[in-house]
Amino acid sequence: MIDFILSEEPKIRLISFLGIFTFMAVVETLWPRKKRVDSRKNRWTSNFGIVFVSSIAANLFFKFLFIGTLVQFASMIRDKGWGLFNYFADSSVQMSSGAEWLLILKGIIVMDLIIYFQHRFSHSNKYIWDMHKVHHADLDLDVTSGNRFHPVEILFSLLVKIVSITVLGIHPVSMIIFEVVLNGMAQWNHSNFKLPLWIDKYVRFLIVTPDFHRVHHSVHVKETNSNYGFNLSWWDYMFGTYQGQPRDGHENMKLGLNEYRDPKQLRLIDLFLIPYDQKTLAYAHASNKEEIIFDSKEKIIHPPNDPSFHEKNRVAYDKEKIDSS
Repeated sequence: MIDFILSEEPKIRLISFLGIFTFMAVVETLWPRKKRVDSRKNRWTSNFGIVFVSSIAANLFFKFLFIGTLVQFASMIRDKGWGLFNYFADSSVQMSSGAEWLLILKGIIVMDLIIYFQHRFSHSNKYIWDMHKVHHADLDLDVTSGNRFHPVEILFSLLVKIVSITVLGIHPVSMIIFEVVLNGMAQWNHSNFKLPLWIDKYVRFLIVTPDFHRVHHSVHVKETNSNYGFNLSWWDYMFGTYQGQPRDGHENMKLGLNEYRDPKQLRLIDLFLIPYDQKTLAYAHASNKEEIIFDSKEKIIHPPNDPSFHEKNRVAYDKEKIDSS
C-alpha cells in the first residue's frame, strides 16, 4: 500500500481534488447554509484565477530550490536519516508495516498541529496577515474559498512545511495523505453546505465542520481570531481558541472584512493588490474596544457544542460593556 501511494501520488491527488470539489459543489448548491452576496461566476473567476497563479509560483519555487516536490524532499530527508522521527527510529531493525503506518499517522497529526499554529501566526504577524487578508476578504464562503490564498502566503506555507520535514523527518506518505486531507478538508469546511445541526453537534468534536470554520470568517475580530483548525478541531479546544457559534447567527452573520465590502473591488487583479494597502491591521492587534472584549463567562453563556444556539441579546450586552468602560 505504501509503495502504491508513493508511485501514484499525482493520480491520487488529482482524483481526490476533483472528486471532493465536485461533490461539495453539488451538495452546497442543493442545501445552502447562507444566501450569496456575490455571484458564483464572479467569485469563481477570481478564486480559480489566484489558485492558478499560486500554483505556478509554487512550481517555480520548488525549481529554484532544486528539491522537487514536498514528497520528493521528504523522501530525500528520510533516506539521509535526518529529522527527529528518523533519529529515534532503530535503523538496524526493519520497521514492521504496523510500525511504519503508526509513524505515518504521527506525521499527519504533527503536521496538522503545525498548520494550526501557522494559521494563528498569520493572524498575529502584520506582514503575513497582509497576505492572509486575501483569503478573509471573500464575501461568501463556498468550495472555492478553501484554495483562495495569495501566492506569497502559499510560498510561506511551503517554507513552513519544508522546515518541518527537515527538522522532524516527516514520512513522505504522511505528506501525501496530509496534503490530500488538508485540501479536501479545506473544500469541505469552507463550503456553503448546511450540515444538519444534530450531526454537526457531534462531528465537530473530532473534525472542523462548515459551521465551525464559518465563525472564523466573521467580520467580528474576536470571532475571526478563533477556530483556526483546518482538519482536527482538537487544537482549538486544547489551546483555548474555540468559539462555538457566531454572535449574529449563521444566516445573518457577515463574512469577510469590514474594509472590503464592495464585490466590484474584489476581482482577480484586486486580490493581488490587497496586501499592499493598509486598511486593516493584524487582527490580533485590534484596537476596537468592542472587538477585544472577551468575557470569561462566554463559554457558559454560549454552549460550545450547540449549533442551534444563538443569543439575540449578546450584541446589546457587549455594547453595554463598551459604554460602561
